Amino acid sequence: MFWLSPTDVLSPNARASDSRSAEMARPRCKRRAAALAKLAAFKEAFPGEPIPASLMTYEDDFGVRRYTVSGHDTRKSSERASQRYAAFTTRAHRNEIHLQLALSAANMICFDWDIVEDRVARLDPQTMDLTAGETFNNNFRAVLAAVHDEDRERFRADVGDALADPDGRFETEVRIRNCDGSTAWYIECGKVERDSQGRPARLIGVAIDVTVQKLAEQALKQARDPKD
Repeated sequence: MFWLSPTDVLSPNARASDSRSAEMARPRCKRRAAALAKLAAFKEAFPGEPIPASLMTYEDDFGVRRYTVSGHDTRKSSERASQRYAAFTTRAHRNEIHLQLALSAANMICFDWDIVEDRVARLDPQTMDLTAGETFNNNFRAVLAAVHDEDRERFRADVGDALADPDGRFETEVRIRNCDGSTAWYIECGKVERDSQGRPARLIGVAIDVTVQKLAEQALKQARDPKD
């Protein structure tokens, strides 16, 4: 008996079952080979790059996820991904500081009007948070009401032109009444974003406070011609 091969010892039913198992294993081997080929192609094309999660595993005939990479490769990829995330976070933080300084230096406000929900949010240069005012100018009607009477219709027309413009460009100069009753001058510019149907979805832009310049111009004009 000991000189007989395992195939000779197995019964016909057992041999048939073993044959079926071999047949079922072939597709799994093919899937693994295909996954390994993709992984090798990626490593060759992008040497040293983190391995994407989609290439780390493959699915066999039974829907089981199996690894195509070794634990060492997985650790290296994870370490590289962590290093890249740390570098990205550092750059993002620096960019945020630069943006904060630029907004403060230019006396500028970023705004975001959700046209569908009719909600106006502003970016606070100090906290860099995009928040919507709870009681002051938090929708378009409130913004329109705060516009100086002499500028209101022109401001409404400029917004309407931007919504109708295929390029969505928005530019205007407007006076706004502040909560304390004072008047501020703003130069505003932005762009309309559209949804998949081409309908206006958002108006995003910046408003530059030019009140100091306007007051200086008025003072200079009065000094030159006191009668005005």
